[in-house]
Amino acid sequence: YTADRYQPPSFDIGDPEKYYYPVALARFHKYGLNDSLANQYVSSLGTRGVFHFATVGLVRILYQFPDAPAVKQGLIPILEHQLEGNLWTSEGTENHLHMERTSGLLIAQAAMKYLPHKKEEAAYKYEMMKEWVLKWAKGLYTHGEGEWNSSIYHTYSIISWLNLYDFADDMDVKKAAQAVIDFYTSEMALHYSWGTTGGAEMRGAGVTDVNRNATNYLCWLWFGSDVYGNLGMHGSQVIQSVHAILSTYRPHPAMIALARKNHVEDSWYTQTRPS
Repeated sequence: YTADRYQPPSFDIGDPEKYYYPVALARFHKYGLNDSLANQYVSSLGTRGVFHFATVGLVRILYQFPDAPAVKQGLIPILEHQLEGNLWTSEGTENHLHMERTSGLLIAQAAMKYLPHKKEEAAYKYEMMKEWVLKWAKGLYTHGEGEWNSSIYHTYSIISWLNLYDFADDMDVKKAAQAVIDFYTSEMALHYSWGTTGGAEMRGAGVTDVNRNATNYLCWLWFGSDVYGNLGMHGSQVIQSVHAILSTYRPHPAMIALARKNHVEDSWYTQTRPS
């Protein structure tokens, strides 16, 4: 669907990368590194945005498809452009910080390797982001997350940590990323039943429209037992699941069983953190 049927809106909107990079990822995966459309998107957008939605998709493209022509040709200017951005200091809602900080770590990691003239700056920013990643991951298991059970924004947080899980060189960072994703996965499995998420949510469209939101598509992808569930494939919410498809992370079998409610008769499950 993402590679062939979804049509991104326009390059002229405020954050086109949010819509174009998932298509590029899907097309690189399906059609190969020389796909003209995917390469065009990277060439056109790679040095344009330094923004949460922009960089989280770009990072997966850079690391997962490094031999794509647009990546090979544009890597140095892309890294220089991103390194000069505000990924390390900008503020925003919780999913914004996840997309910025995790992307900042991976941009700095690449810059230390490919930008020798920027190595000191990149190393400094890398250590800043590593400290943030480890602190936030630990805090999650103390107080939960802010955007609890969000039918839209959980997905954007998760794809940020999937990037770290797949591409971080430091094992402490990689383990922290897995711990964060496992936390989200357990929450999603608890709320997911027979094709949809349920319960109160924060920053979503409400339970009547939840099946059309990004996190429900991701829940179905990880936990659904049928081909399309009751969702159908339409709109831009589904395309972010491409990150999870391309990631090496998969939910623990116990979480799949919990989501499908295969073993919960006469049982009570509750979360152990405020979220």
